[in-house]
Amino acid sequence: MYPIVHIPANIPGFPEQIGTKEKFWLLGIDGYKYLYKIGRPGTGENWAEIVSYEICRLLCLPHAEYSLATWRDTCGVITRSFVPDGHSLYLGNDIMSKFVHEYDANKRYKQTQYTIGRVFHFLNNEIIQYPIGFPSAFTTNQALSCFVGYILLDALIANQDRHHENWGLILNPEGKAYLAPTFDHASSLGRNESDRKRTTILTTKDMRQHITAYVTKARTPFYTKQTEKSTLTTINALEWIGSKAPDALHYWTNRLNTIKKQQLLTIFSNIDRNWINDNAINFSLAMLALNTQRINKLAETIK
Repeated sequence: MYPIVHIPANIPGFPEQIGTKEKFWLLGIDGYKYLYKIGRPGTGENWAEIVSYEICRLLCLPHAEYSLATWRDTCGVITRSFVPDGHSLYLGNDIMSKFVHEYDANKRYKQTQYTIGRVFHFLNNEIIQYPIGFPSAFTTNQALSCFVGYILLDALIANQDRHHENWGLILNPEGKAYLAPTFDHASSLGRNESDRKRTTILTTKDMRQHITAYVTKARTPFYTKQTEKSTLTTINALEWIGSKAPDALHYWTNRLNTIKKQQLLTIFSNIDRNWINDNAINFSLAMLALNTQRINKLAETIK
């Protein structure tokens, strides 16, 4: 079973302003900074974050590390800061606001200036290196190739929250830039659906409501053009960026295909049943299987 970190009730901390969930930083006995994020009750955010993290490990995708945690009467996840001492983190909204005229850095959703093309062109830069501390399989386009993996992950887990504060760069004291590891995946795997709705989606004969239709509806915050009214679906975002970086797409697709069903079953079985139930597990496994098929089908069309 995955361990649960019990944070002392009186531990000193300071609030984190980014995002919509209650969270705070604290200093561990090992001297590292940790962020505790309180999961909203009944939303499945905590188990979704843990499952996504474990899938990142299987993919060998650079990622933040997460553990289940409690503090006082709350349940959440805890993650160690991935920003080394003396380094600085710049999130996507800060980056976009510096390179896109009149970009609203505070508008997280329905931000039509947040196009996948702009992110692609920014990261398609040899100066930006692979995330710190993770071995790279790429000899060129390090940051972009890694980011393709992030978009494939989003398509796999139906992560709908890759907004402009959920990616970034890390700069070392000399100003050298690295892509940040992927982080914050709690809005995935249909974690917010009720058990009753999950059962209906899995068993209905109405193909418009079936799980095969459900997985096609996950949307990213990315637009293709500022004039578009709708954002890209997760698979369309992967298609867009994968067609521009096919070698990276095929690399991450091959990594995905090394993951066995038993490995996924092990991830879910290692989560305490006070945090997740069988209904959510079965639903998540069905989503992962279908999205794996969809990613492979897409990759076959891109050479």
